[in-house]
Amino acid sequence: MSKTYLQKIIDARLNPTPAVPLKQIMLHLPEDTIARLTQLAADLTAMSGNRITRNDMIIDAIDVFLDEGEAFLAERIEKEVPANA
Repeated sequence: MSKTYLQKIIDARLNPTPAVPLKQIMLHLPEDTIARLTQLAADLTAMSGNRITRNDMIIDAIDVFLDEGEAFLAERIEKEVPANA
């Protein structure tokens, strides 16, 4: 069975690579979303032995959204634009 993109992201999080420089932003999230992120971070931390934070997972989720969103839009544009345009 092949892994989904999200499963690959989780695998990468469980086997981390060196960090890259980041810029700070502020997000307002519902309390239940924060609770779910906290629990998932704790579970992944326990599985990996490496500290995985809510911020790590939010970054992963944004990466997935951007990668899949860009691919989806590129595919839509390709279908809508005539080949000889």
